[in-house]
Amino acid sequence: MTSVELLFILVRASIWLAVLAWAVVMGGWLKGSSWRSTWLIWTAGLLAYLVHVATAFAGFYHWSHAIAFSETLRQTAELTGIDSGAGIWLNYLIGILWIIDVIRWRLSGKAWIVGRWHWLSASFHVFLAFMIFNGTVVFGNGPVRWFGVVIFLALATVWLRARLLPHPES
Repeated sequence: MTSVELLFILVRASIWLAVLAWAVVMGGWLKGSSWRSTWLIWTAGLLAYLVHVATAFAGFYHWSHAIAFSETLRQTAELTGIDSGAGIWLNYLIGILWIIDVIRWRLSGKAWIVGRWHWLSASFHVFLAFMIFNGTVVFGNGPVRWFGVVIFLALATVWLRARLLPHPES
Protein backbone atom coordinates (compact mmCIF):
# COMPACT_ATOMS: atom_id res chain seq x y z
CA MET A 1 0.00 0.00 0.00
CA THR A 2 1.40 3.38 -0.98
CA SER A 3 1.47 6.38 1.33
CA VAL A 4 -1.14 8.12 -0.85
CA GLU A 5 -3.48 5.14 -0.55
CA LEU A 6 -2.95 5.05 3.21
CA LEU A 7 -3.62 8.79 3.45
CA PHE A 8 -6.83 8.41 1.42
CA ILE A 9 -8.01 5.62 3.74
CA LEU A 10 -7.21 7.72 6.82
CA VAL A 11 -9.08 10.75 5.44
CA ARG A 12 -12.13 8.60 4.63
CA ALA A 13 -12.11 6.46 7.78
CA SER A 14 -11.77 9.46 10.09
CA ILE A 15 -14.77 11.27 8.60
CA TRP A 16 -16.83 8.07 8.67
CA LEU A 17 -16.02 7.73 12.38
CA ALA A 18 -16.95 11.37 13.01
CA VAL A 19 -20.27 10.93 11.20
CA LEU A 20 -20.95 7.68 13.04
CA ALA A 21 -20.27 9.40 16.38
CA TRP A 22 -22.74 12.16 15.46
CA ALA A 23 -25.35 9.55 14.49
CA VAL A 24 -24.90 7.63 17.77
CA VAL A 25 -25.24 10.83 19.80
CA MET A 26 -28.33 11.89 17.82
CA GLY A 27 -29.85 8.42 18.12
CA GLY A 28 -29.29 8.52 21.88
CA TRP A 29 -30.87 11.95 22.11
CA LEU A 30 -33.88 10.87 20.04
CA LYS A 31 -34.37 7.83 22.30
CA GLY A 32 -33.92 9.89 25.46
CA SER A 33 -30.82 7.95 26.55
CA SER A 34 -28.49 8.97 29.34
CA TRP A 35 -25.82 11.45 28.28
CA ARG A 36 -23.03 10.48 30.68
CA SER A 37 -21.14 8.13 28.36
CA THR A 38 -22.32 9.92 25.23
CA TRP A 39 -19.95 12.83 25.91
CA LEU A 40 -17.03 10.45 25.26
CA ILE A 41 -18.55 9.43 21.92
CA TRP A 42 -19.13 13.12 21.05
CA THR A 43 -15.52 13.93 21.94
CA ALA A 44 -14.21 10.95 19.95
CA GLY A 45 -16.26 12.19 16.99
CA LEU A 46 -14.64 15.61 17.28
CA LEU A 47 -11.17 14.04 17.40
CA ALA A 48 -11.98 11.94 14.32
CA TYR A 49 -13.21 15.08 12.54
CA LEU A 50 -10.00 16.95 13.42
CA VAL A 51 -7.92 14.00 12.14
CA HIS A 52 -9.94 14.13 8.91
CA VAL A 53 -9.29 17.86 8.46
CA ALA A 54 -5.60 17.59 9.35
CA THR A 55 -4.90 14.62 7.08
CA ALA A 56 -6.82 16.16 4.17
CA PHE A 57 -5.00 19.46 4.55
CA ALA A 58 -1.60 17.83 4.98
CA GLY A 59 -1.95 15.27 2.23
CA PHE A 60 -4.16 16.81 -0.42
CA TYR A 61 -4.08 20.58 0.08
CA HIS A 62 -0.48 21.06 1.28
CA TRP A 63 -1.79 23.13 4.22
CA SER A 64 -3.15 25.69 1.76
CA HIS A 65 -6.56 27.25 2.27
CA ALA A 66 -6.42 28.53 -1.34
CA ILE A 67 -6.01 24.99 -2.71
CA ALA A 68 -8.77 23.64 -0.43
CA PHE A 69 -11.06 26.50 -1.45
CA SER A 70 -10.48 26.03 -5.18
CA GLU A 71 -10.96 22.25 -4.90
CA THR A 72 -14.21 22.79 -2.97
CA LEU A 73 -15.31 25.30 -5.61
CA ARG A 74 -14.47 22.85 -8.42
CA GLN A 75 -16.37 19.97 -6.80
CA THR A 76 -19.39 22.14 -6.03
CA ALA A 77 -19.50 23.55 -9.58
CA GLU A 78 -19.08 20.08 -11.07
CA LEU A 79 -22.00 18.68 -9.09
CA THR A 80 -24.37 21.64 -8.84
CA GLY A 81 -23.30 24.07 -11.55
CA ILE A 82 -22.78 26.74 -8.87
CA ASP A 83 -19.30 28.28 -8.54
CA SER A 84 -18.96 28.39 -4.78
CA GLY A 85 -16.21 27.48 -2.38
CA ALA A 86 -18.38 28.33 0.63
CA GLY A 87 -18.38 24.68 1.67
CA ILE A 88 -14.83 24.99 2.98
CA TRP A 89 -15.90 27.84 5.27
CA LEU A 90 -18.85 25.77 6.47
CA ASN A 91 -16.45 22.95 7.30
CA TYR A 92 -14.28 25.34 9.32
CA LEU A 93 -17.43 26.45 11.13
CA ILE A 94 -18.29 22.83 11.98
CA GLY A 95 -14.89 22.37 13.57
CA ILE A 96 -15.13 25.54 15.63
CA LEU A 97 -18.69 24.86 16.79
CA TRP A 98 -17.95 21.22 17.59
CA ILE A 99 -14.95 22.20 19.74
CA ILE A 100 -17.06 24.80 21.57
CA ASP A 101 -19.86 22.27 22.07
CA VAL A 102 -17.55 19.58 23.51
CA ILE A 103 -16.06 22.10 25.95
CA ARG A 104 -19.48 23.53 26.85
CA TRP A 105 -20.89 20.06 27.43
CA ARG A 106 -17.93 19.05 29.61
CA LEU A 107 -18.10 22.20 31.73
CA SER A 108 -21.89 22.27 32.12
CA GLY A 109 -22.49 18.53 32.34
CA LYS A 110 -25.44 19.00 29.99
CA ALA A 111 -25.65 17.67 26.46
CA TRP A 112 -28.01 20.41 25.34
CA ILE A 113 -28.22 24.06 26.15
CA VAL A 114 -31.37 24.43 28.21
CA GLY A 115 -33.66 27.38 28.76
CA ARG A 116 -34.15 30.21 26.36
CA TRP A 117 -30.93 29.43 24.45
CA HIS A 118 -31.89 25.81 23.66
CA TRP A 119 -32.31 26.75 20.00
CA LEU A 120 -28.49 27.02 19.75
CA SER A 121 -28.07 23.27 20.32
CA ALA A 122 -30.90 22.44 17.95
CA SER A 123 -29.53 24.79 15.27
CA PHE A 124 -26.04 23.31 15.53
CA HIS A 125 -27.32 19.75 15.08
CA VAL A 126 -29.62 20.72 12.20
CA PHE A 127 -26.59 22.38 10.56
CA LEU A 128 -24.51 19.23 11.14
CA ALA A 129 -27.30 17.05 9.74
CA PHE A 130 -27.46 19.28 6.64
CA MET A 131 -23.68 19.10 6.12
CA ILE A 132 -23.53 15.35 6.75
CA PHE A 133 -26.46 14.67 4.42
CA ASN A 134 -24.84 16.74 1.68
CA GLY A 135 -21.40 15.21 2.28
CA THR A 136 -22.70 11.65 2.14
CA VAL A 137 -25.91 11.47 0.13
CA VAL A 138 -25.65 14.46 -2.22
CA PHE A 139 -21.90 14.79 -2.88
CA GLY A 140 -20.90 11.23 -1.92
CA ASN A 141 -21.04 8.20 -4.14
CA GLY A 142 -20.79 4.44 -3.76
CA PRO A 143 -20.40 3.22 -0.17
CA VAL A 144 -20.29 6.76 1.23
CA ARG A 145 -23.74 7.52 -0.17
CA TRP A 146 -25.18 4.29 1.22
CA PHE A 147 -23.54 4.96 4.58
CA GLY A 148 -25.36 8.31 4.68
CA VAL A 149 -28.67 6.81 3.56
CA VAL A 150 -28.48 4.11 6.24
CA ILE A 151 -27.62 6.63 8.96
CA PHE A 152 -30.47 8.99 8.09
CA LEU A 153 -32.98 6.15 7.70
CA ALA A 154 -31.88 4.73 11.07
CA LEU A 155 -32.26 8.14 12.74
CA ALA A 156 -35.68 8.62 11.14
CA THR A 157 -36.72 5.18 12.42
CA VAL A 158 -35.51 5.96 15.96
CA TRP A 159 -37.32 9.30 15.86
CA LEU A 160 -40.58 7.74 14.63
CA ARG A 161 -40.45 4.94 17.20
CA ALA A 162 -39.79 7.42 19.99
CA ARG A 163 -42.81 9.47 18.89
CA LEU A 164 -45.24 6.66 18.10
CA LEU A 165 -44.60 3.99 20.73
CA PRO A 166 -45.86 4.44 24.27
CA HIS A 167 -43.21 5.18 26.89
CA PRO A 168 -43.06 2.86 29.93
CA GLU A 169 -43.09 5.79 32.38
CA SER A 170 -46.29 7.27 30.89
